[in-house]
Amino acid sequence: MTNYKKHSGNRNNRSKQHNKPALVVDKPEVPQVVSAPQVASARRKPNIRPGATNFTPVNDKVMQQMWANMAPQTNGTPFYAPGVPIRPVPGITPEQGPRQYQYEIGYNIGQLPRATEDYSFDELRTLAKTFDAIQLCLQVWYDYLSKLELVIEPRPELIDEDMDISEYSADIQYYKDFFAYPDKEHDLHSWMQMAVRDQLEIDALAIFVRKNRAGGVYSLDILDGATVKPLIDDRGRMPQPPFPAYEQFVYGVPACFLLSDDLLYVKEVTRSDSEYGMSRVEKVILKINMALRKMSKDLARFTDGSIPAGIVEQDMDVQWTAEEVEDYEAQLNDNLAGNDAVRARIKIMPRGFKYKSTDDPDVHIDLDLYIINIIAADFGLTMDELAITNNSNKSVGQSQENVVYRRAMAPLMNRYAKLFTQILVKYFKENRFIAKWKGFEEHEDFNVKSQAFATLTTAGIQSPTQAARALNLSVYNDVEIPPFVQTKTGIQFLEDFADPQIRKAQMDAQLAGFQMAKENPGANGSQDSQDKQGGGEEQADGEFDGQSTKSSESTLNAKNRASVPEDLSDEYRRWRAVVLNDIKAGKPIRQFVSNAIPSMTLAMGHLGLQQCQTPEAVKQFFNAMRTQVYA
Repeated sequence: MTNYKKHSGNRNNRSKQHNKPALVVDKPEVPQVVSAPQVASARRKPNIRPGATNFTPVNDKVMQQMWANMAPQTNGTPFYAPGVPIRPVPGITPEQGPRQYQYEIGYNIGQLPRATEDYSFDELRTLAKTFDAIQLCLQVWYDYLSKLELVIEPRPELIDEDMDISEYSADIQYYKDFFAYPDKEHDLHSWMQMAVRDQLEIDALAIFVRKNRAGGVYSLDILDGATVKPLIDDRGRMPQPPFPAYEQFVYGVPACFLLSDDLLYVKEVTRSDSEYGMSRVEKVILKINMALRKMSKDLARFTDGSIPAGIVEQDMDVQWTAEEVEDYEAQLNDNLAGNDAVRARIKIMPRGFKYKSTDDPDVHIDLDLYIINIIAADFGLTMDELAITNNSNKSVGQSQENVVYRRAMAPLMNRYAKLFTQILVKYFKENRFIAKWKGFEEHEDFNVKSQAFATLTTAGIQSPTQAARALNLSVYNDVEIPPFVQTKTGIQFLEDFADPQIRKAQMDAQLAGFQMAKENPGANGSQDSQDKQGGGEEQADGEFDGQSTKSSESTLNAKNRASVPEDLSDEYRRWRAVVLNDIKAGKPIRQFVSNAIPSMTLAMGHLGLQQCQTPEAVKQFFNAMRTQVYA
């Protein structure tokens, strides 16, 4: 029963409470039984509260101790001390914590996007547009994007193995319809091309989340990432609402502020010392510059310019006047200029004149291939994907596609799958589904895969039927072959080991074999013992026909003379012949298969025969088995 007691308290408390007595409830103590794992888990559960604490600087007491010891430590250092660090200047470190990086003072004030970086957005776009190798790489990416298909499915933890997910089909179709035209203008593949282009060229993908009148998501509009400038707070981090996190610049002037909830700013490379990423164009910008200069030189080779193709030198022995030299030069150039047929002929020079070419005879194609190879590697591609197949053949085609999958497509698919899943969670408040991509998977090596399944099949982990279906091969006669293991005595099916009766029969057969070996020590003996018992094979020929010789009649009693049924005699003779052939050939005894002999008898016989090493031991085992089974 609950008791209520008056609590007087002190005088000050009574004055504040207007002298009203406080009621203290004595709750009855209920013993609770908590298991040890629950107590441990309760102790391990962290007490996480929203928000973060302010940064706590080093106090004066610690500074005095460091000055006293001439080092940041408790004990003093008498000689050669490391010294005391310089005291931080007050006001530089914000209350929330240290700065992320050393940003420029006044970074948010009137600077164009990427004005603090080595290369501007316009320079990166111009380089990507000018160098044809980059355009080739971009086109390969665009072609791969056309193969992708967006998949939205329930999270794995929400469904069981045999669960029917048709209840989610309506919601899944709603999100598929939305992502089919993310910005209400371009289809998904065109939208992805714009996103991937900004990612590869400038590494600044800006997605404006346009809301509808109800506050939900209306569309996902891609903005030119070159017009968006990320803003920072005093720590160099992104400001949180209600403060703007981004600012758009158009025509060189600020246009609007954007909150972090309004814009998704996606970067492929996130750096701790900059608000901007590092695009793949910027990573190889020196190689691009080299290639453009090489292209300019090659272009001048095949166009008119101020540098002549060659110079004719005149020896000192030639006594021509300046007018005669000019006339000869004009005549020679008039004959050769614009006349390819004349230039292809041999021209005889007067004596005393020597031609010296000013053109480099080598076009340096190897340099072009080297630069293109670097660019292709930067974009996660191979030379084969750019249709440059000098060192390629059919055998490496599939492996090259696997390289592209691992280096280019797999990271791309994972990045945008996470992006779409984030959009579902953040803007649609949808925690049931995740986004995935399919349509471009890594090709598996058939030889490697078949070897792996061969190992699994031999170990009994999978059956041959399961391996054939996994390799997309036809199953022989549609027969379900159970898992088995390969032993020295032949194939053993695992389903037989799972049967308790068969396991007991196998144990009984082993014990019978040991008992027979104990009672007949000469059965596995030398060849002399076999010679002394000659004629055993002829004797055994009639044992399963119900016939016995005088020798068998002298050694077997009436119980032992029980005969095998006529319909099984041939099967037993075949079984014995197979075992005798294996023994004589020195091979492991094979598992005998018969539809007439009971499976229990086959299992007992196969295990008992493992103890037989000679033909005579095999014959004695069959005699003993006949006595035990058919007596």
